[in-house]
Amino acid sequence: MTLPHLPWPEGLKDDIKLVSFDVFDTLVFRKSGTPDDFFLHLADEAAQLGFWQQDDNQGFVKLRRKAEDSARRARFAESGHREVTLAEIYSNWPSIAGAKLCVLEAELELAGWTINPVAICWLEEAFTEGKKVALVSDMYLDSDLIVSFIKTQLPSLVLDLVLVSGESGCSKQDGGLFATLINKSGVRAADILHIGDNAITDGQMAQAAGIHHLVVTPPEYFLLLTNYEHRLGSIPYGVDALRRRWLWHYPDESFAANVSALVYGPFLFHLVHWLQIRCKALGIDTLFCLLREGEVISSLLASMNCPGFDVKTVYISRRSSLLPALLEVTPEVLHQLSQRRGYTLFECIEDVGLELPDNWQSMAATCLSDLVGTQLWDELLTTVADKKDVIREYLQSQRQLLISYLIDLGLENRSGVALWDWGCGASMFTNLARLMPLEQPRFFMTYASAKSEAFSLQHHLEVFMPIDERAIALSKAPELSEILLNGSLCSTRAYHADGGVIYPELVPNHTMTTSHATLLNDFRRGVHSFVALAMKSGIVPLIDFSSRKAVASILYRLVRYPLSSEAICLGQLQVPLSSGITRKLIGEDVVKAFKQHYSRADEAFADVNLGRLASSLRGFWNEGAIAQAFPGSTGLLGELGMSAGDDIVAPLLLANLQHSNIIHTAVYGAGELGAQVLQLLREQGITVSVVIDRRAAAGSFELDGLPVVTLAEAFSRGERVFAVASKVFANEIISEIQHKYSMYEPVVISYLGLSPMKIEA
Repeated sequence: MTLPHLPWPEGLKDDIKLVSFDVFDTLVFRKSGTPDDFFLHLADEAAQLGFWQQDDNQGFVKLRRKAEDSARRARFAESGHREVTLAEIYSNWPSIAGAKLCVLEAELELAGWTINPVAICWLEEAFTEGKKVALVSDMYLDSDLIVSFIKTQLPSLVLDLVLVSGESGCSKQDGGLFATLINKSGVRAADILHIGDNAITDGQMAQAAGIHHLVVTPPEYFLLLTNYEHRLGSIPYGVDALRRRWLWHYPDESFAANVSALVYGPFLFHLVHWLQIRCKALGIDTLFCLLREGEVISSLLASMNCPGFDVKTVYISRRSSLLPALLEVTPEVLHQLSQRRGYTLFECIEDVGLELPDNWQSMAATCLSDLVGTQLWDELLTTVADKKDVIREYLQSQRQLLISYLIDLGLENRSGVALWDWGCGASMFTNLARLMPLEQPRFFMTYASAKSEAFSLQHHLEVFMPIDERAIALSKAPELSEILLNGSLCSTRAYHADGGVIYPELVPNHTMTTSHATLLNDFRRGVHSFVALAMKSGIVPLIDFSSRKAVASILYRLVRYPLSSEAICLGQLQVPLSSGITRKLIGEDVVKAFKQHYSRADEAFADVNLGRLASSLRGFWNEGAIAQAFPGSTGLLGELGMSAGDDIVAPLLLANLQHSNIIHTAVYGAGELGAQVLQLLREQGITVSVVIDRRAAAGSFELDGLPVVTLAEAFSRGERVFAVASKVFANEIISEIQHKYSMYEPVVISYLGLSPMKIEA
């Protein structure tokens, strides 16, 4: 695989004498993901070695964070800065095991690092061209540890300078580490290029110090989705590193490919590994993957190159298997068919081998669910009863054709055979078991609902996603994953014989819009590129119960708590209803109805949970419709809202500005949260004139093209309306504006609402 090449800032390559690299998330990726994930891993290891005597690993995480906070407070009181070393952190540990834990944490850190091949190649190029190389990191770990790891990747590399904030007593965040870099290297700021991933510490503060910078920041989408995932539960070991590696390898991919790679990529990577390992352990030599999602799984398993393991795709669907398995159509069966989402009158008549009467033609594309209780429904029941002999004869012939097709494909009743289906109620497996004896084969599904329990009592059913409320939630919006994984593949409706060979009859493909076809192509490309990169990385995924439960959260988060950008992108997917007829996954009429019925996303979400939506609001993916109707509000909903973080500031601030009819404002806060606020306000038509931050006093820099200035300068520019992009310091900022500049009668709005002027007594 050819690695992408980072561009030198235009016209600067020959003038640059020193290249400075950020370390973590630039040169080095952590497999553990968030610090809390790493601390939980540390607690497990410490317990095994006897350094942690309790069984409350979350308690360990709290103590580890408390020890760091205590160390930073003590350092600030003594030296006026908050930068500490790992040894200083563990000097606050409440037991004699602190020194041993300090050593163990350093060892586990080193063991959990993986190199970024794109950045390391760039570093090597700079070194071979005779430029000085420095590493600059805001970190409490020792510089020797970082140097030893980099040396294992490039033994010939000579590092001219390695600066870490804990040892230097200053940071990139406060700008002091860049000043130290200039002083210790003896190189002018104008001749230094700094490369990192953080727009604030590696971009703004480098610029403020007069240093050239190249910021390769992960997209806002990546930061938001990983934030929400970690609020829902821990993510499997190695997933964060794999995602970051993919983003560096494919920086110019489309948004649809990003969704595919970052969400479905890790999920399917774990799924196919689980399938391959379980099949090998059970002595399975042939796996039959049921169409339609089976084509994706088949291709991914084939890419793993497993000798002696044959993967086949079975062209079968509920339409082509249920009625032939039952051999009769009773009123109960018709009611069962009416519960299929999008199943039309035309399809029903076609599946029982009849011709659609002329007087029903106008209702051909009507969903069966919409006919229940109508006069036409009564006519359908009567027709099926009158034609029961014709129907039974047709279904009997289809049954024999389907059985012959399965036998010709090699499906046998033996222990070396297994079948896989996406999920969730085992209806496809139930149909197959009615058609032919299948007591010995294993059956695999991605996720299952309570309906699958009856089947699992009679057969060997294994489920990738543990059966819980998160797995059940996926069954409420199945079209999303089914359409994406199906791609352009058709469903099957029947079978016919030709020259002694049985062929499946496919449902005619609907005419795809250009955007739909592009999205599906991007999706397929993203999945395959991620899985291929993951397999080459050397990271072997864990597939035990807890890891599978964790990886299930990735797909659960998308379906249950989609971002507005995801909903807009995926909402254009076409849901096939019948031959040539489709509907958008998220219709504009449904989004408009949500806006009319509700003023807040959490109210709409509550009604979705309680199943009390009006008929005009019921769509294929209600959570996606809410995300479109109320941009940026995902973090306010359900479980996410109960553990709300800084990401709630932007949507609440937007709502408060709109409620006050404010369309022009200054934004106070130039950090990562300020960038989120700025982006959302601009997307929703609110003009932002300038950004305010105290760090502007140390040097000039910008945020997304806008100048960052001090509060005093903002007032001198005539600014009188201020949107506060902060949660922790919101009250402090509001108080500063209102007390220092009360004579200007400023309007200050935060995520809490409009703050009126406080009149001093």
